[in-house]
Amino acid sequence: MRILNKDLLRRRNLLKLIFGGFVGSGAYALGERRAAAADPDPDPQPLATQNRFATLSDLRSVDDPHDLADIDVIVLNHHADNDRGGGTFRWVANSQEPDDNAIYVRPDSVAEGQPGRFVRVFSGDVNVCWFGARGDDDIDDSIAFQAAIDWSAARGGGVVRVPPGSYICNNVILKNGVTLSSTAAAYGYAPSKILGTALRCTHPGFCLDTPEKGVTAAAVTGINFRGGGPNLAAGGIRLQKASWCAIKVAQFDNFADEAIVITSGMACVIEDVLTTNVLLNRGRPKLAGAITIGGTDHYLNRIEANTSLHALSGNGSDRTIAAFLIRDANHFITNCVGEISDVGFVVQGLYHRLTGCRGDRNFGDGFIIDCKLTTFSSCTALDNNHDPKAKGSGFVITGPANTLSACIAACNRLPSLQLYGFDDHNPIGDVDRDTLYAACRSANHQIAAQRCVTVKNQEVTFQDVQSRTGVVVH
Repeated sequence: MRILNKDLLRRRNLLKLIFGGFVGSGAYALGERRAAAADPDPDPQPLATQNRFATLSDLRSVDDPHDLADIDVIVLNHHADNDRGGGTFRWVANSQEPDDNAIYVRPDSVAEGQPGRFVRVFSGDVNVCWFGARGDDDIDDSIAFQAAIDWSAARGGGVVRVPPGSYICNNVILKNGVTLSSTAAAYGYAPSKILGTALRCTHPGFCLDTPEKGVTAAAVTGINFRGGGPNLAAGGIRLQKASWCAIKVAQFDNFADEAIVITSGMACVIEDVLTTNVLLNRGRPKLAGAITIGGTDHYLNRIEANTSLHALSGNGSDRTIAAFLIRDANHFITNCVGEISDVGFVVQGLYHRLTGCRGDRNFGDGFIIDCKLTTFSSCTALDNNHDPKAKGSGFVITGPANTLSACIAACNRLPSLQLYGFDDHNPIGDVDRDTLYAACRSANHQIAAQRCVTVKNQEVTFQDVQSRTGVVVH
């Protein structure tokens, strides 16, 4: 490898200033030709003598770093060829920052506790490859991810960029104010074919987790997640006591457990997310959702959640695998699809707003509405009850005082028809429990459009959802 002589460059620039670019360039070219004639095959110089180093380890082993003062030092790689972890460094004689093998490098010739560091030259975001991540789907990159997140969090937050690649990532802890981001802007249905950035879990737990005491203003954008199949007890992302966090533009596939869990907290956003082949550990003692949400005032938009079930996880009365499990209070859920699960949506708690959501093509029910004082607007429950053991309906309403507006329950596929369009278990005339319907439609079910009970606890089958008229059945 060859570099230009700095004295020649200075003389060239001086000649160009005096005589013009043409004369200066000609003089420089003539000098180069004479040097080549004198030494037609010069021996290549070692990298270190040219202010270039192959790896950070080579930079750390330099004999006298003061010889490189006021000179840009180029490191080509972090630890191997083309690992995207290199960069430009400058020698800072008075720096005493700890050696993090990424931003600050203490040469071996500088005793521990003494000043003098090579400092990476950059502005803006940090890169996870600077901290040693490889993205080769072979070496565990968890330590590198944690180091990059910790470095940003210690400085008040920032963006950690994740270049395209497949990274092994286990139980990495997100921190306040840190965004983990790639350049991706879309997701798809074929994880093995997606070009971009993916994190793969190889240990029990979650790819990305949070401290038990909570996290604020953390985010993940443009990253896909892969699990280890049904026998590895692992999930995608868990946000504990999370506030003002975001998960955007992501796909989750092949996880035994949940894709996303928000245990509690407030005002988080999940947007443009797809889940496939999750909750693969089907034998669950209690209900779980591919997307499980707790806390208050979270915003979910443009999410398709399915667990890729081929049949109910248990017998016909079991409802343990849901696409969405919504808990607690005041969540805003729009344009979401819950399908190919035991149940599309299980909604608990109170005061939620669901708009434009679809609980379609599930093996059991489309929606289980076990909440109260919640509004469902323009939601559909189509072609559910695919498993003959399920005895499922479109909307199963057990919670009190909910409102359904412009909702549709219908079937077009035989023989798996929903038993009821609206399986309403609230008594008519009880103002504290009665369900309010407005412009809802229901058609083509095994039994009837709607079922309800009177205040005298007689079962009534309704043919007309809007007027709620029907006949008593036994």
